[in-house]
Formats: sequence, structure tokens, C-alpha cells
Amino acid sequence: MIGSENPQQFGFMTGVLQQKASNRTALSNATEPFSDRLPFVEGLRALGMSLVFWGHFANMFSPYLERGSTSSNLAAYFEVWGHRGISFFFVITGYFVYGKFLQAKGDYPAFVKKRLLRICPLYWSILILYLVLGAFIPAASKLPHGLGASTKYILENFFLLQGFIERPLISVSWAITYLVLAYVALPLLVVGLRMPSWSQRQRVAGIVFGSLLWLAFCYRCPVFSPRVVILAVGMLLYEALGRNRFLQTFSRKGEIGAVALWVLAMTLWFLADKKLLGFLPPLPLASFYRYLFLSIALFYTSAYAFGYDGFLKRFLSLKILRQIGKINYAFYLGHGLVLKATELAANTLLPPSYRSDLFFWGILPICYSAGIGTAWLLFAAVEQPFSRWYRKAPSRNGPSESVKETSRRNRHDCRHDEVHSTI
Repeated sequence: MIGSENPQQFGFMTGVLQQKASNRTALSNATEPFSDRLPFVEGLRALGMSLVFWGHFANMFSPYLERGSTSSNLAAYFEVWGHRGISFFFVITGYFVYGKFLQAKGDYPAFVKKRLLRICPLYWSILILYLVLGAFIPAASKLPHGLGASTKYILENFFLLQGFIERPLISVSWAITYLVLAYVALPLLVVGLRMPSWSQRQRVAGIVFGSLLWLAFCYRCPVFSPRVVILAVGMLLYEALGRNRFLQTFSRKGEIGAVALWVLAMTLWFLADKKLLGFLPPLPLASFYRYLFLSIALFYTSAYAFGYDGFLKRFLSLKILRQIGKINYAFYLGHGLVLKATELAANTLLPPSYRSDLFFWGILPICYSAGIGTAWLLFAAVEQPFSRWYRKAPSRNGPSESVKETSRRNRHDCRHDEVHSTI
């Protein structure tokens, strides 16, 4: 769902990073003339999606682990990492959407239309598939009893309101609600509050204050998710990478420290889940300490991934990660089908008392590979055709405008129109 991050589309990135090139050679990769999508951002998507997959896999199949075994303890600890994987998508969304409209580079109606046309076809296709499967496998159906309740539930899911209900039909689709909300509301906030005319200090203070307000709101209204606050990390990251002074603090030791900070944040979250941080004073802010730790870690790890030519950027730019990042939205929506099918098969074929660490670790790569394969099929069958249709559709000014736009893109050697999965 995250918009294409090609700097030809988000022209502000090219300008910002080129301005820094003469002052910081660490940004050498980021300042090259971009004719392709940012490879490290595609890799970051793949990393985030792989963590999401692991979190759901561990949650569903950890009952097969020997109780108290090393594998069981490791799975429980790293499951926390998996459930934070979606945070990277919020960081990327906050960064690019905020920057795009802060620099007044976006056509708001066209932007929202394009996001919805990328999101809805695949989401609705998977939604229909879930409903059909639920009809054939009633035990797996989430539909409430009664025609009225079922109709209401289906409509809530269909109109992207599933993030506000307790059990969405597609469990992971709660994030789609909030990312669509970000696409619709964030540009309006940036433009409506005239944030481009604020000083950078005022914008940073406003972002932090808005984050605290959201956590307080979620504390009072638990139906809303505090996880959306991670959008602010991406917004702050955009502001930080625009400052030479911040870029000049980057170093190899700092990059190692950023990774260590992530590990520390995940460990603190794990301890919080175990009720071992009760000594911290309570605050009327939803999960304040958890998101404080997580936000700091995400900020520094993402900053090094985006703005420093080190091992993080090189790792995230690996071809295999870029390929997974290309289909990340299909992977996000489709991996649940693979895991649920595997779980149903295991429950049918294995006795309830069966425990085997080898079984757990053995089916992990099989499920992951099946998830990737399913994602490619969904991408090719749904996302790719709809994206091509959207690119060929005439604009409001007629076909001639569409041809002009295509010509302009070709002159700039820009490939951001290439079909790819976006979450």
C-alpha cells in the first residue's frame, strides 16, 4: 500500500539527497540519478514482510514445540520481532507521503485514486476468496450468526473499516485501514495546517505532539490502534535526513549501535509482554513505553538504511530481497492462506499431543516458500493486470494527456510506472 518510492515520482528525495552529496560521501548511492525504484526500500519492505510472516507462523505453530525447550523460548522471543515487522511499512509510508506533500509535489485526488486502485482489487479478491472458503469450511469461517450481523460484518470488511473491528475477516488487513487513512488524511493535514511554511523545529514539535495526542486518544478509545503512531517516525526521519548536521553523525560504529538499539527495543517489548517492566510509572497513553522504545529503534535503523552507505543498505539492496519487496502486498495478504491451510492439514494429520521441534523448524521454510509462490501468483493474476489497466486508462483531460505523461516519463528514464506490489 505504500506508494511507489521512486524519487522521479517523489522529486523531493532527489533534491534533498543531491544537496547532501557534496557534504557526505556516505550518501553516494542515494544521490545517483535514479532510473529505478530505491532498492534498499524494496529490501526494507521484504524484511518487514518476512518478520510479519515469522510472527504469524510462530503464533500458529509454536504449540507443536516441546514446552520449555530452547526452540520454544527462542520462538517466543523472536515472535515479538515478527509482530513489529509491520512497523517498517508505516515508517516508509510516513516518510514518502509526508515528504511528497510537504514539498507540494503531489496531486491529491490523483494520489488517493492511484493508491486505492492499487490496494482494493487485490484486497477484494482475497476477501471474496476468504468468504468462499468459509462457506466450504464452516469451522474456519469468521462470519457471525444471523443474516444482519453477517451482512454488517462483510460490509465493514469490504469498505476498509476492518481496522476498527475486533476480528477482521483477513487478520492482517487491519493495517490496510490505517494506511488508507494515512493516504487520505496525512496530505490534508500537511497542506491544511500549512506545514511547509513552518520552521523545521515547529514541524518536529508538531509531529511529536500529534503522536502523543494519538496515543492518548487510543488510551481512551481502545478500538483504535496505537501502532499508527509509527507513521510519525517516518515523518521525523524525513526531517532529519534533510539536515547536514544529522547526516554527519553517521559512522560504522553508529550503524552497529542502531542495530543494537533495535535488539534492545525488541527485548524491552518482550519484557513488557512478560509484565517485567511494571516499575515504570503508568501514563494515560496507550502502550507509551513500548512505542517509545520501538520508535527510537526504528528511527535510527531506518536512518542508517536510508542515509548511510553501510552494511544495512547493502543487505537491503540484495536482489532476492528486492524481488520479495516487489510482491510484498500480495505476500502480506496471501501468506495467511498458506499458514491456515498448513495448520488445518497438521491438525488433521497429527495427534493433538504431538510435539516436535524438528517439525516446527522443518515446515518453516516450506511455508515461507509456499507463501512466496502464492504471492507471485496473486501478483501476476490480480495486481499486474489492474496496474497495467490503470496506466493505460485515459486521464480526465483525455487520451492525449495520458500520451504526454508517458512521453514525459520516458524522457526522464523513469521506471516508477513499472508494475510492482505496494504495501
